[in-house]
Amino acid sequence: MQPTVHLGFVKIGPAPSVVGVASRMATLNDIASTVPACDVVEVRRDIIGPEAARWLRATSAHPPILLTVRAEKEGGKWTDSESVRAAEYIALLPYVDAVDVELESDAFPVVTAEAKKMKRTVVGSFHDFKVTPDESRLHELIERGASAGADIVKIAAWTETEADVERLEALLNIHASAPLAVMGMGPLGVASRLRLAASGSCLVYGFLDEESAPGQLSAAELMRRLRR
Repeated sequence: MQPTVHLGFVKIGPAPSVVGVASRMATLNDIASTVPACDVVEVRRDIIGPEAARWLRATSAHPPILLTVRAEKEGGKWTDSESVRAAEYIALLPYVDAVDVELESDAFPVVTAEAKKMKRTVVGSFHDFKVTPDESRLHELIERGASAGADIVKIAAWTETEADVERLEALLNIHASAPLAVMGMGPLGVASRLRLAASGSCLVYGFLDEESAPGQLSAAELMRRLRR
C-alpha cells in the first residue's frame, strides 16, 4: 500500500491527479476568476519569470499549487546559479503546497530540507529528453528519491518505441508501494501518459496554455479522458 501523500487538499492516489501546467502570466491571472481544468496547478516560475513569484505572494484563492523552477539542463528556462534557484524556492515555500526539484540537482537537498520543515510536499524529478534510461538507472532514481526525502518521484523520459513505454510501465508494477509520477515525452508521449496514468502513475501532466514538454495533451483533455 502506498503511503498517504497530499498536495494541498488533494489526496494523491490511487486514481491519477491531473496537473495543469501554467506557463503564462495570463493563465495565473485567470485562476482568480475561473476554476482551471485540473486538480493541481503547476506554476512554472522559470518560464513565467518574477511575475509568477509576485502572483503567488498576492493570491490566496487558488487550487493546490506545485512550484517548479526548472533548470535549463533538464528542459527548463532557469539559467542563474543553483544557489539563487534554491533561494527562490525557499522564499516561495510559504505560498505553495508543493515543490518540484530535480533529484540530481544541487538545489534538491537544500530545498527539500526547508520544505520538510514547512510540511510541503516534495516532488523529486528526473527528465531525459533523448532516451528512456535502462532499467537499472530507473530503479536507481526511484531509490535515490525515496532515500533523499522525495514524497513523490517523477520520471519523464523520451519514448519512441513500445519497449520504452513498457520499461516505464514496469516501474509502476515493481514499485507499486511508492508514489510515482511516470510519463513519456516525444513520439509516444500522448499515448504513454494515458496508459501510464491507467497503470498507476499518481500524477499526469497537461498544459493549461501551451505545451511545456513534447507529447503533452491539454489538462482539460486529460480530465475528460481519465474521468469519463
